[in-house]
Amino acid sequence: MPAVFTTRHAELPEHGVLHGSSPSRADLKPRYNVPRALVNREQRSLDRQISILAKSLNVTERKAVVQPRLKNEDPKPPQVNVTEGEAAVQPLLINEDPNPAVKVTERGVQLRFFLKLVEQGDVDGEWTIQEVVERFVRPKTAVTKGCLFDVIPETYTGLPRFFVSHTWSRRLKDLLALLLSRFVEKEDHDTLLWLDIVAINQHPYEDKGCLLQDDVASLASVVQATEQTLFCLDEQCVVLTRIWCLYEVWQTFLAKGVSGLIVLMPTVDVEELTEVLETFDVMQAQARQAEDKERILQQITDSMGSTEVNLQLKAALVNSAKYEAKHTNKTGAELSVILDKGASLCMAMGQYTEAEPMYLQVLEESKRVWGADHPETLISVRHLAYCISKLNRCPEAEAMYQQALEGSMRVLGADHPSTLCSVGSLALCMYTQGRYQEAEPLYQQALEGMKRVLGADHRNTLTGVDNLANCMNCLRRYEEAEPLYQQALEGRKRVLGADHPDTISSVFGLAIFTNLQGRNQEAEALFQQVVEGNKRVLGADHPQTLDSVSNLAVCINAQGRFQEAEALYRQALEGRERVLYADHPDITSSMDTLAGCIAKQGRYKEAEALYQQAIEVRRRVLGADHPDTISYVNYLGNYFYNQGRYQEAEITYQQVLEGIKRLMGADDPEISRYANKLAICIEKQGRYKEAEAMYQQSLEGMKGLLGADHPDTGDTMYSLAECIEKQGQRSGEAQALFMSLAETYSRVYGPEHDKTTDALSRAGAD
Repeated sequence: MPAVFTTRHAELPEHGVLHGSSPSRADLKPRYNVPRALVNREQRSLDRQISILAKSLNVTERKAVVQPRLKNEDPKPPQVNVTEGEAAVQPLLINEDPNPAVKVTERGVQLRFFLKLVEQGDVDGEWTIQEVVERFVRPKTAVTKGCLFDVIPETYTGLPRFFVSHTWSRRLKDLLALLLSRFVEKEDHDTLLWLDIVAINQHPYEDKGCLLQDDVASLASVVQATEQTLFCLDEQCVVLTRIWCLYEVWQTFLAKGVSGLIVLMPTVDVEELTEVLETFDVMQAQARQAEDKERILQQITDSMGSTEVNLQLKAALVNSAKYEAKHTNKTGAELSVILDKGASLCMAMGQYTEAEPMYLQVLEESKRVWGADHPETLISVRHLAYCISKLNRCPEAEAMYQQALEGSMRVLGADHPSTLCSVGSLALCMYTQGRYQEAEPLYQQALEGMKRVLGADHRNTLTGVDNLANCMNCLRRYEEAEPLYQQALEGRKRVLGADHPDTISSVFGLAIFTNLQGRNQEAEALFQQVVEGNKRVLGADHPQTLDSVSNLAVCINAQGRFQEAEALYRQALEGRERVLYADHPDITSSMDTLAGCIAKQGRYKEAEALYQQAIEVRRRVLGADHPDTISYVNYLGNYFYNQGRYQEAEITYQQVLEGIKRLMGADDPEISRYANKLAICIEKQGRYKEAEAMYQQSLEGMKGLLGADHPDTGDTMYSLAECIEKQGQRSGEAQALFMSLAETYSRVYGPEHDKTTDALSRAGAD
């Protein structure tokens, strides 16, 4: 029973994409009935805020595009429609007398100023930021050849609180909408912001296409001087591909850490965000000038390193999503979108406890808005079930998966991707509980459906292949498992790339399989690859990273390098105690494996205390008949046996054997392995008749399980022959068994092998 290893299965998502650690993208695309419409409604809502603010200033919304007035043009203000009883408001005037020199770090401008530029027609909200610079900023500063800040009335200026990081390809109205999502109340519009198009002189590099070195230094000093950075994320997440935006992010982390970055992302859907969490790498950023990218990446590498920047940005995304979920004033479907985003990002980062209440709220909103049998509600049920299963409440999760599957079958039909996803999710839940035989036909059903509906290379299908491989491995159908592992790995490399979490997960499964086959050195190289990939993509303390560290320790321990293994076991245990809840099975797993390693180094009392502590937790949390509980009781039996404490070992092995019978059935061939261990233990106490009967039972099972010529079958026959020999007066019977064994060993190992010659000697055929 390969329970020493922790195999992470992937939740099968809906049509579209699939991922290994989170169900956040486990949706039909679109996530809700009309997600794009919801996004559009979100945008229209923000547009209305601008319009409402204009009315509060007695200005009606302007419909026509108004070109900016240059400094040398007729100063007569453009005409503004005025409703009855309202007074016309003069258009925003740029200060005729430039401000005295103000330090670049002090050039803050109120959000209200930018809103009024749009409201009064000085700029068109449809312009990109690049167009605002070209059509407004530079013309307005053509005489002074300075920055726009110099000619803004002082009533709108002051020390900036926030640094705004954004792309120039974005429309001005979209940037303002993002800012309004954070500064919702009217009084918040006085917030002072530092914006590059205002605070930096746009003339010196008008034709150069890049910032000057002095401006680069200014960016760093402004980031340090302001309270926080507002990172404006566009719907396609383009800002995450631009080196200058990421330069500002890096400077924020250097100055203030993760808490210094606020990501504004109300219109970015969960699919885009989870893709970012899975694939983002600052080293892949782009720049107009190759030397800019090279210089900035070198600075990042020399300071905190690209991996740390990647991880801190992902943490900031999750923190911002949680903030948005907590402080939103949305209701209904829009609230569900926001909560689902926050929960999904928490799941992707292993923060399961924080995800659960958000998923619960999503489910309640879905029921209220759409009804209990609506496809969106059923997706919400499955998401919550996945979260609960990660918190090790598997029976509760299983009931919810059954509910989602029955509803999906009824509403969508058996071949709908959402239904197939529910089938795979239910299989995963059964697998997690050690019910491999029940899980297998469900995995087969889900995989066949995915191939038929989505195609062999679809991400969901490849995860189905990987999940089935893990199940076959646990059922010890190794010849079927290995080609499935290879198929999943090759497909994921081809479709997703080598560094994608799904691909790393496939390497992980193959490493476990390889190690269980005794190919330790090959497995160690694979485990090292997984550990490094998980650290780079997920971070050192992510549950999946800690799983891979623990399994690397298992592999090294099997090679007799106990001190190296112990250090890795302790690293995994300490990390799990930091990030997981008390009594989590992974913590007790770390205790067990560490205990085994310590025992092999002769520190028996320390090892026994860890074994007993872990088993008690397993029984309390998982139950006495869970495969993991049985496996770790077996480890304790091994420990007693190696100590020569045969009576205690016998009692422990008997518990294991009875548990296996209840779990797998009395006729399961695997029982023969445990019967053999119990027989050896009984023989050590001189109870030869009992031991002989147990050996006979074990031998028959071994022949059925492994075949007559398997080494383990031969070893069991050898033990039986010795046991008979020790009873006296049956030497002829024992010699016949030794002779039969010698013939088997000769076929398997050759006539000159030590095992063959030893068996012949014991048969009296010297």
